[in-house]
Amino acid sequence: MLVEVPCIAYREETEIQDSQPECGPAATVYKSTVTSFDGDLCAIGTVDLEPVFPVAGESISWDCVLDSETKSCTATVEAAGETPTISATGIFGAGPLVDKHAIVIGICDYPDFLEYSDICDSDGDAVNMTRALHTEYGFPTKNIHLFRDIAMDSVSTDGEDVISYPASKTNIMNAIETVKREAGTNSQVVFFFSGHGVTANLEGSTEDLDEALLVHNGIENKNKNQMEGQFEYIWDDELKEVFEDFETERITFIFDTCKAEGMNDVMEGFNTDENGVGRVFIAATEEEKNAYVYSTGEQGEGLFTHYFVKNGMRGYDGVGGGWADGYNQIGWDYRTEDGYNYPGVTGQDGLVVIEEAYEYAKDKLGLIFSSQEQVPILKDFFTHDLLLGYWEGYQVQ
Repeated sequence: MLVEVPCIAYREETEIQDSQPECGPAATVYKSTVTSFDGDLCAIGTVDLEPVFPVAGESISWDCVLDSETKSCTATVEAAGETPTISATGIFGAGPLVDKHAIVIGICDYPDFLEYSDICDSDGDAVNMTRALHTEYGFPTKNIHLFRDIAMDSVSTDGEDVISYPASKTNIMNAIETVKREAGTNSQVVFFFSGHGVTANLEGSTEDLDEALLVHNGIENKNKNQMEGQFEYIWDDELKEVFEDFETERITFIFDTCKAEGMNDVMEGFNTDENGVGRVFIAATEEEKNAYVYSTGEQGEGLFTHYFVKNGMRGYDGVGGGWADGYNQIGWDYRTEDGYNYPGVTGQDGLVVIEEAYEYAKDKLGLIFSSQEQVPILKDFFTHDLLLGYWEGYQVQ
């Protein structure tokens, strides 16, 4: 078995700049009792003409301008007595998902067996994902299984702590089995991995090339300031097998690794059924391409996860909502099947669904790479849009 050396694809941080205007947290939906904007009108750029806060039942739009680029933003105030409803399941009329589980893995610091094996000083992607799942989508901290290169540390999220454990193969596979026992038919499960991806020609495999997540059983030697331990591999077939017999089919897989699309074995046999229950697969890059790094210091980030999670889902670190809001059609203007006729708000409703975060990140990477060096992939077997959680201002059907 020949395992390809893990890829390291760096770009200078100064080359990765937000060059497009972005709406600020003020672009959202307000309750009928609110009388002023909440937060900045523009997150990036400047407002061309200061808007007047709308009265109940109306909307107001403005443009955020940066150089020659313009972004249209909208704020809407609910009509008095109006209680919008939106399905957290993506299926009209379905009940809310109250049982949510996540396995979150982020590895930057690897054992020093190979030159340039480290991605960054310490993981930040798993930190950002943990906070997004808890604060934006309501995942209980007790149901988030966190594994990082900084073991037995904790991540603080909205006043609660999530303990991080060593990112070894045994720990990760045990966590998957734990979630399998705890998750029921209507549970929501998220599996997130940020780290190295590797490829190999495995003897007896039916695939031309197998992919694996590179993990390790290492422990940091503080005296030598390095990680010591052994590399371990979670192969695509192994991951597929352990996820095959979950009671719920509503599982979202997110991989920020080189060759990430190659982990799509987990989607085999799980197409959408008549109830709209299905899996979602998101990869930071195509099967034959590398994934790039946004930052390499403390709490370093992958380029895709930076835009998908930190900016797209969370925006100003969770203040005002994610910047991806409005990148997909979850706005009230098209939600008419349930009998409501909401005013059009161009998709901006305070909710960031998986598809919006993906489209936002894909657009950002498209601006950075002129030759499609890194192109994210979405395989979506879920009817309508997948909302992992719901905003407090909404009543869930």
